Amino acid sequence: MKTADMSAFFKIGYGLYVVTSHDGTHDNGMICNTVVQVTGEPARLAVTVNKANYTHDGICPICGYVYEG
Repeated sequence: MKTADMSAFFKIGYGLYVVTSHDGTHDNGMICNTVVQVTGEPARLAVTVNKANYTHDGICPICGYVYEG
């Protein structure tokens, strides 16, 4: 696994963020306004994504979460 560039955490401010995903066939992107640093070691971020958003379907297989709603 790649190591995180810890200096990136210091550059997270308030704003809008582009979140992208790929479901194996299609690329997709969305605008997110909530990104939070959760831990420094190991480096973790929390990003909010609506379950009804198509980007959600591309992210879930990567993180191992399966939404069955």
